[in-house]
Amino acid sequence: MAKSLKMFVRESAIKKEVATWSLKDCEEYLQKHKNDNLKKNSLLNKKISIVSKFSSAVNAAKNISGKSRQNALRDIPFEFLVKNAPKEAQDPKNSKKLKSYQKNTGVYLWSLGYDLRKFIGAGCSAVIWERKDGKVMRVACNNKYLGFIETNDAVSEVKDSKTIEDIIRDKERNSKHLFVAKHIETDHDKSGKAVFETELASHGDLQKFKNENYKYDIQSILQMASDSLKGLKVLHDKGYSHNDIKPDNILVTDKTKKDKSSRINLKIADFGAMTRIDNTYKIFTNKKFRAPDFWKLNKEAVEKRDVYSLGCIFIGLLMKDENFSQNYQRFSKELINIGAENFSSKYLEHFTPDEKIIPFLNLIMLMVKPDYKSRVDVDQALTKLKGIKGLASQSKQR
Repeated sequence: MAKSLKMFVRESAIKKEVATWSLKDCEEYLQKHKNDNLKKNSLLNKKISIVSKFSSAVNAAKNISGKSRQNALRDIPFEFLVKNAPKEAQDPKNSKKLKSYQKNTGVYLWSLGYDLRKFIGAGCSAVIWERKDGKVMRVACNNKYLGFIETNDAVSEVKDSKTIEDIIRDKERNSKHLFVAKHIETDHDKSGKAVFETELASHGDLQKFKNENYKYDIQSILQMASDSLKGLKVLHDKGYSHNDIKPDNILVTDKTKKDKSSRINLKIADFGAMTRIDNTYKIFTNKKFRAPDFWKLNKEAVEKRDVYSLGCIFIGLLMKDENFSQNYQRFSKELINIGAENFSSKYLEHFTPDEKIIPFLNLIMLMVKPDYKSRVDVDQALTKLKGIKGLASQSKQR
């Protein structure tokens, strides 16, 4: 028994050592010992066997995919995979974007059998990769605090994903304005990760879109406002508050060919801070877009904090700024203090006078009222926006 235990410890040490090797190291080692006449149970023979097993499994895995690859790599140390996975599954060179607990998620996806094309980006708890077939993989990673309690992020994202899927099944009409991540893999007890499949947000988030592809066209801006309010309405109608509305969490996708109203579609994403409206312990959002009464915990205040955040974003859509780097809470206060016409002449000279921008600014003023009791809710905002879109359409026809 003691001898078996000793051998087990030695084999474990060998596996730990070989896990740090490259495939080239393995090849050179096997070549060096290919003509050795070794005893069957010798340590050197076991080491050769381990080196051969690791390298053969990874080489074979590069030519297969799906469950076949997953099964082939099941017993291979993850450290060895990190060292020897294909380049497209490795962390990007600018891996400073990735926090320590998000490293090597591409290798993790590759080991599960997914063929990857490129790294897309990372948030505070998830990493996004594009597959070679054009679909997108989201890996949730455990390591943050939500609200005032410690939360297992992978488990939380699985729960959020199922909740959003249920909401969309019940609210199909406007579900196109919610970005769904369908849960497909879970081993968070082992790895601390959960894997989701999503569509590709072809234009990135609203932050990226404004920085790269943006045009200051009032009709397009009104359509974007409508998309985001409709997405928020779906959540509120089902009794949920998003709690973290910001440009990073609004994704821009291409419209379907059947939809001629606009070339893009906005979708609300990232439901990690979402709660029932009457369950208010989670009160986070980006400070630039956080309602001044965010600490109020009654149902009406919680519901309208999302509306406030969208109002600040709408100001950002109008401002001549390459991205959302400005402090829009300051501008929302100024808008309320000086009124829509003065605000337009001071900050929005890039819009022509006949674009009917004043009614939209008046709506934004109602969305960013510092007191939630004076603030419009999502239904009121949508009703007023519908009338404004009509005005803008008439103006464009003339």
